[in-house]
Amino acid sequence: MTTRMATKTVTLLVSAALALQVTSAPTPARAEMSDGEKAAALLAIIGIAALAASAKHYPKGYTPRSDLEKSEFARGYSDGLKGARYWEDNQTIGYAKGYQVGEEQRDRDAQAQQGQTGAPFLATKGCAEIVARNFGVNPRRVTLGQARPSSKHVWMIEAAVGRDYMTCTMRDSGEVLDLRGGRL
Repeated sequence: MTTRMATKTVTLLVSAALALQVTSAPTPARAEMSDGEKAAALLAIIGIAALAASAKHYPKGYTPRSDLEKSEFARGYSDGLKGARYWEDNQTIGYAKGYQVGEEQRDRDAQAQQGQTGAPFLATKGCAEIVARNFGVNPRRVTLGQARPSSKHVWMIEAAVGRDYMTCTMRDSGEVLDLRGGRL
């Protein structure tokens, strides 16, 4: 956390404490607050949380210059994290940096979730569920076989119920792209 951000955080905490009329008296404090004062205190607390949450994602050496750039970074980060298409019409640095960081986080999450088949957890879970629906069985009766990446964030997974095989083409988010009969 930068010194400037720490100063803002401390300022917001002090403002929130004053707005809530926090005292150190051993007896419970009674604060008569108007609705406006309550709203201001709530906004101060939410602002602190937003600062703490968004700052941890910024890459080294990058600091948004404005609130607009911060919101563009957050939107890009969200799109990259979800695997959404890069919005080509947006030419802002904030969106581009956010998308890049979100995509990197998505890659790290996918690597951490790779299970027995080597495919991400959500992809294998989605495949087991769609194959189970196809055969009318419980997903626990589906046996997952081999898996291999088809392209970035896309996996081909072999699944079987008894001696009947199906191959799922899945996004690592669990979205079914294709389902066909047969082995991988």
